[in-house]
Amino acid sequence: MNIVSNTSQERRQIFSQRYGKYVLVLVVFGVYIFYNFVVVKNVSRVTSPISSQLVGVPTWDITTDVPQKKFVGVLQGRPGDWYRIGVLTRAKHDSSVDVFIGSQFGQEGVRIGSFDVSGSDDDRYQEIRFPVPNGLYSDITLVLRDETKTGEWPFTGVQLSKFDVSRLDVKTQAEADRLAPTLVGMPSHETILLSSDRDDTDPNSIFKAEFVAKDDFLDHVMIHLKDPSMANGSVLELRQKVSGSGNESDVSIKKSVLTTADVESYQDERGNQLISFPAYVEQGKSYVITLTGDPNITLSPIGNDMAGMISDDAKPVGLVFGRHAVAFGDILLLGATVEDLGTEGIYSYSMNGTVDDYFNLFGSFGSVRFDEKGKLIVGKQMQGTSFTYRFFTVNPFRKFMLVARQAGNRNDQIRLAYSLDNATWQDVPSSQMENKPMDYTLSLPGDGTERIVYIRATYNGKDKKTETFGLDRLSVRAELIRK
Repeated sequence: MNIVSNTSQERRQIFSQRYGKYVLVLVVFGVYIFYNFVVVKNVSRVTSPISSQLVGVPTWDITTDVPQKKFVGVLQGRPGDWYRIGVLTRAKHDSSVDVFIGSQFGQEGVRIGSFDVSGSDDDRYQEIRFPVPNGLYSDITLVLRDETKTGEWPFTGVQLSKFDVSRLDVKTQAEADRLAPTLVGMPSHETILLSSDRDDTDPNSIFKAEFVAKDDFLDHVMIHLKDPSMANGSVLELRQKVSGSGNESDVSIKKSVLTTADVESYQDERGNQLISFPAYVEQGKSYVITLTGDPNITLSPIGNDMAGMISDDAKPVGLVFGRHAVAFGDILLLGATVEDLGTEGIYSYSMNGTVDDYFNLFGSFGSVRFDEKGKLIVGKQMQGTSFTYRFFTVNPFRKFMLVARQAGNRNDQIRLAYSLDNATWQDVPSSQMENKPMDYTLSLPGDGTERIVYIRATYNGKDKKTETFGLDRLSVRAELIRK
């Protein structure tokens, strides 16, 4: 028994001495092949638009207190590979952020560029294209610049609501310069201040104001209350003025009972309260907005300069409107992205769990709204209730892919269908595991000319007046024909 054991041990020693270095070479070579041709070739984005994650918008704050943010392991290319970093930035005051690449293996960080962010309440898209230098680089770090941190404002910082890393199919600076600019669906906002009076016909009137819509949707209502708790239980209502048969009447568009939390949820640095009140409006149409409740409430004029001082044209009511981005004459959904990677383009979109999902709707039938608590679009469980998205991909698509998921574990309650003309509809294939939500997956080839796909969710279960249905996930990725 010992002889056999010793013999086996001697054989292992002999094998190790003669062939060990070759085995080591094979192992290293195998790791190299796996990394360069399996890992690297399949990495193009930090966040895939066809995602298994729940909806939600991640944000990263780079502030005077936390002046840098590191994204670990997001670069997996070889020296000479080209990448694009794309970010959505927002800052209250002018700020600058430097961008470095580095590694966890002691590689010295290299500055590849910077983002200069102007003070604004709107997001701004910026990007940097760069080749990977010689060395082992895997991390990207964003650092608030020193002169920004010592500014005169008590709070200085930059908020990121999008951070994408894409590998580009280019080899030279000249090829990188020829790439088309990335298109990002970002709303533009405009705030208008309104004079208001109390409604003499309603003893509980706090204000009544009229306006003509110039944008696509109403986002927030701005007021200034010294004691927000007094607005608890007040009713905020939007009505459209309709003329017909020689008479003019108001048709209610949206009504909301406010809580103290609604009024206190966001206050700008001028001391104004911004109340979320999402509603579609039609350009050129006349509307009335009212607030009713405690008649003892008195609105203060809205401070409309950075120091909170009241200017001569200050008024007691402000409305924040939004307008969709337009690309090549058509609407680009809020949050959608169109990238030029070199040999092909990519269109991507995902629901993000904000009211933007609601503003992106092409149309709806029945009672459909955005559920602030659940962070998704919901419709009443009544036969025929539906909501529709219209995806404009800018360039013709080679392949259009979609994944979606029904909210909740109910069986066969939503018919998800697609159409190329908003007339002929076909079901999106679905599947469901036991006690799991219904999943929907679509892979649609294009004919080289199509740029528009409609997706419609329709309730087809039993009528239940008090319950709702919806999708808690919907993501699209389309491979585009590059012009």
